[in-house]
Amino acid sequence: SFRIPGSTANLGPGFDALSMAISAYLSVDVIVNPVETGMLLSYLGEGSDCVSLDPDTNLITTTLSYVAKKRKSLVPSAQICISVKNEIPLGRGMGSSGTAVIAGCMIANRLCGLNLSKEEMLQDALEVENHPDNISASLMGGFVVSAVDPDTKKCHFIKQNVPSELQAVIAVPDFQLATKIARAALPPSYTMSQVVFNIQRASLLVALLSKFGPDSNVSPDMISLFRTAMNDAVHQPFRAGLIPGLKEVLSLSLPGMLGVCLSGAGPSVLALAFKNTDQIAKSMCDTFALQGVNASTRILRIDNEGAVYN
Repeated sequence: SFRIPGSTANLGPGFDALSMAISAYLSVDVIVNPVETGMLLSYLGEGSDCVSLDPDTNLITTTLSYVAKKRKSLVPSAQICISVKNEIPLGRGMGSSGTAVIAGCMIANRLCGLNLSKEEMLQDALEVENHPDNISASLMGGFVVSAVDPDTKKCHFIKQNVPSELQAVIAVPDFQLATKIARAALPPSYTMSQVVFNIQRASLLVALLSKFGPDSNVSPDMISLFRTAMNDAVHQPFRAGLIPGLKEVLSLSLPGMLGVCLSGAGPSVLALAFKNTDQIAKSMCDTFALQGVNASTRILRIDNEGAVYN
């Protein structure tokens, strides 16, 4: 058995590069019955009414098969019973597909006796997921900066633990937004000013998070820096038309809030906060409601452990 945290990616300007693991989990139990054969899937929680239980199409089991084939290993000739409990909303920008891919890698690792490291599982997961931010945070935990070599496809990353004082307040609209659709909304190219805008702010955000600690003096100047650092010119403006209320929620400035951004491809919105989380959550929901969007909220910690076998 094991559990994998969800993730929030991009964090504003860090498109496909910056991410954090969050305390909403995909938990998996695997039982091998040597008397029977085949794969049996059961699923509880978020997405239980729509996730395929067919091993030929389910993302967990297709990833399991992919990894076993890639690693030239055989899945045991037995009945494999996979029980899933999911706390991560599907299609909301909280890393649900990434956790499913990682689950497939982790099952293959144990069932096939591969003894893979997290770094090796990250490479396998990247071949399925195609972008590194969600999977690197869910596997490694904490705050992660990742980059993929365009020639070797190797994922390079740096992980940093996040103090418990920093929390994730996530407003989750009651509709899904497929990553494919959200990516299709982006332009084929960017201006120099847009690129420079994001490089400056992503660099500032990494520096701020490296300095943020349990003894940090969260001064008005630091809050102003965080709010500047979490702005974006590369993806959020182009996705706003897909998410009613996004512009209004992104403009919120509340006591205890460091910054606010789209969570992954959306439609969920993330606020990083150090206090006043209940009021921040209520204000985010109320702002969405004024634009005709029903939303729920999650107040989550940053998970520094990442994916773990029990």
